[in-house]
Amino acid sequence: MANNFTSGVYESFSGCATPALWRRVSELFVQVFAAEPYGEDPEELRQIEVWGPAQLALAGGQLVTCSHQEQLLGFALAHSLHGDQSWQKILTAVLGATDSVRTGDSSPLPADPREILILQELAVAPAARGQGIAKSALAAVFAGRAETHAVLGVYGQAANARQMYLRWGFTELGTFQGQDSAVKLHVMHRQLPWTAGPG
Repeated sequence: MANNFTSGVYESFSGCATPALWRRVSELFVQVFAAEPYGEDPEELRQIEVWGPAQLALAGGQLVTCSHQEQLLGFALAHSLHGDQSWQKILTAVLGATDSVRTGDSSPLPADPREILILQELAVAPAARGQGIAKSALAAVFAGRAETHAVLGVYGQAANARQMYLRWGFTELGTFQGQDSAVKLHVMHRQLPWTAGPG
């Protein structure tokens, strides 16, 4: 019998969150991304307890969690592109720009990085999937933001996740593969505000 987590409680944290919460986030992060189709190293994934707070501390940093009876079911972590050199380099590479994320009038993204929201992570516990938690967490992150565009990355092997974002109105800007990585990243984008409709 499937669990029903539709009564999950959503909380939003801006700028910082407690170490205890980051431990719970880390446990879920390992559960999701050490499994197929990702197969990532659990020890590396646990480093979210180090870099997660740093991401949350960036401009516009926000962590949204969904819990049910003390069990963390899912979370979303986002921040402004402003101040994130790594994502600025990715977008520069994908869009072919030399000095900004904008390639000209044909670029789908604004030149000002403060207008672009980066969805760094979105994860839902396997037992809680199919109940709208990911979409609700995303809607909570996107609500009331000053940014006009959202960008995220999906690993090449995560075809189901990529299809989910396409259903939600995201389009693909291109792909990125770092010099020291065998993983292809599909960079996806959509305009804000976002209305979480069906699908």
